[in-house]
Amino acid sequence: MTVLGMVAQMQWCFIKERQREGISRAKSFGRYKGGKQRVDRAEVLRLACAG
Repeated sequence: MTVLGMVAQMQWCFIKERQREGISRAKSFGRYKGGKQRVDRAEVLRLACAG
């Protein structure tokens, strides 16, 4: 079980590394502007003030 856990963690690290490389490459070509905004900040503040 320990070995499988180590392999899974290693694979996860490889995936994240490839993702970071892909994002930096896309940024260099001007194609990546960041993630989409999921929550409207003004709406959250309005709801917080409303209780």
